[in-house]
Amino acid sequence: MGAFKELFNTCLGLGFKVADCFMAAIGPVLMALATVCIGFVTYTYFVEVVPLVNLKYGVHLGALITLFGVWLVSNLCFNYYSCQFLGPGQPPLELTHAQKDAQVLDPEKYEGMPYRYCKKCKCIKPMRAHHCSICKKCVLKMDHHCPWVNTCVGHRNYKHFILFLLYLWASSVFFFFICYEDTMKALRGKKRQTGTFLIASVLTLSAMLATTLFATWSGYLLLSNQSTIEFYGNYLSNDERINDVRNPYNLGWKR
Repeated sequence: MGAFKELFNTCLGLGFKVADCFMAAIGPVLMALATVCIGFVTYTYFVEVVPLVNLKYGVHLGALITLFGVWLVSNLCFNYYSCQFLGPGQPPLELTHAQKDAQVLDPEKYEGMPYRYCKKCKCIKPMRAHHCSICKKCVLKMDHHCPWVNTCVGHRNYKHFILFLLYLWASSVFFFFICYEDTMKALRGKKRQTGTFLIASVLTLSAMLATTLFATWSGYLLLSNQSTIEFYGNYLSNDERINDVRNPYNLGWKR
């Protein structure tokens, strides 16, 4: 029985390492794919949708609608790349005495521990910090590792990640509803549209549905002041010590 358990743990550890390597490798690919999709939909809008908008709403109102769309996409791109290039933030190698003393309030440390310590990074893990096995570093207020931005979401880039989701959702809604009538006519065979137009419509519909779910989930975490890691640790853990704590960072949604 002991040998089987040891073999199982070895295989499980190997599986996690393979998964981490896969996530690290696929990150740049997904980021490039996201860039291509954003560029493709933007190109389709200016080449094929702008003439339809101008024909339907007139040149002046069509220009205002397009300007609003440009504003949405600009904010989408700014927050997307800011999320990646700013990074989540890392704990300092050395903490001051006051900072070390503050770690006694860390609800994740076990009784008798002065603070949590990362043996891999050789540094103290401040409250809400966790080690990412994919980035191979500790992350301040780590929420999760996102392969679509090829880095972790944490203290420094969390705001940009939330805004990226919101602007991606808004941009998708904008494109979908602007093109809805023409897309429906094309699907019913009443109007011919290019394959480029239909692919862009499918992409924006998929993005709108996905971001509606993800943005709703992220909004709940934001209003309850907890990260994805903390949610699973607080509510799905078998550790009674953690279950008793629940969410100590919750200040109420107004605050």
